[in-house]
Order: sequence, then structure tokens, then C-alpha cells
Amino acid sequence: MSEDITSDSPNLNLLRHDKKSKFLFIDFESYNLCLHRDFNAPWQAGLMMVQNNRVLDSKEILFNWGGKFQMKLGNPSFGHYSERTIQEKGMMPKEALNLIIDCFNNCDYVVGHNLMKFDIFILKELYALYRPASEDYRVWVDKIIDTKALALAIKLNVNKTLDESLQEFQFRFLNYFKKGLKTNLTFLCKEYGIEVDETKLHSAVADLEYNLQIFNKQKYQLDI
Repeated sequence: MSEDITSDSPNLNLLRHDKKSKFLFIDFESYNLCLHRDFNAPWQAGLMMVQNNRVLDSKEILFNWGGKFQMKLGNPSFGHYSERTIQEKGMMPKEALNLIIDCFNNCDYVVGHNLMKFDIFILKELYALYRPASEDYRVWVDKIIDTKALALAIKLNVNKTLDESLQEFQFRFLNYFKKGLKTNLTFLCKEYGIEVDETKLHSAVADLEYNLQIFNKQKYQLDI
């Protein structure tokens, strides 16, 4: 991997110059890290629609699974979870998924951190449960921007080439691992000088606000 990163490309088609597209930032918080619907499910989703760096709408969705899943004490989002609130304000999972899909239909890009390796599989399982077999969750893949993949590219000093799509570029880093190379949300915030309230981390909407700030830095470091 040897392509040098360019920070001031004159190409007006780059995302740093895009004032019209709508970017849907999304984050799922789940009961555990397992990616099988029989053992794990989302309890919370954060959705934030952004256009020209302005937040148009932001919402929290709570999934009410009727007590099927239990939150473990060691879960990073444990401190933000309340079964009582879930029962009072949570939506039926099918209804919650329909709302998320409506948001997908009204955006140009779907942005998340580790979206390609975790959140997309949460979405896959929701589709399997509640959407017709003829509908494929992968229809959204071409819209995905994964800030974790972009972080890896930046740390490895690799830029997107002209002959590859944004998705192809990100897939290059999907399974890349190097000991000591940190790309988690908290570390990136500190690296970029973004002030973090650690009591709010792993709450979906708060994480989206941090991820927006990270993405606004990244799009000036890569020709995407």
C-alpha cells in the first residue's frame, strides 16, 4: 500500500465539497457482540440526517423485544440501558426497521463506524425477520461510508485511486489488522482533538455526533 494521501484536491466531486447530498449517520447498540438473531438484537438505534454539515434531524429508536434478551453488566452500553424505558417507549422491532428503511430511502449515503463489519449484519438479521425474502439488505451497500475503514486508510497513508469505487476502496481495509493500530471511536476523537464526554459514549445518538466530527476531518484527508 503506497498511494500518498492528498489533502487539497481540486476535484469538486469530492465529498468535502458536497453540499447537496444527505448523509444518514446510523449506529446500533445491541445486547452483545454476537451476530446471530437468536442470541443478540439491537436495543437502540441512533439516526441522524446531515446535509451540508447541518443536522436536519436526529432521533433515537428503542427496540422492544418483549423481554427476550437481557443486558449483560459488561456491555459498554449498559449504563444507558433501561428495561423500564424500553417497555414504555420502545417500538416493535418490525416498526422500528420500517422507520430505518424509510430513512435509508431518503438519503444519499449511510455513514457509520464499523458499519461494514457489525451494524450491517444487525440490519441483515432484521431483514431476515421482518422483510420479504425478495428484499435484500445489501441494496444499501453502495451507500455505505465506514469511518473505521477510512481511519485505517489514513493511518496506512493509502488514498482512493481514480479507477475504484468508494466501496471497493473501503473493502480493501475490511479485514485489515495490525497489532497496536487503534481506530475505535474514542481513540479517534482524542486523536482529532474532539472533546469527549465519556459518560455518553456507547449511547447511539451521542456516538453519531462524535462520528460526524470524525468524518468531517477524514473527508479532507482522503480523495473520496
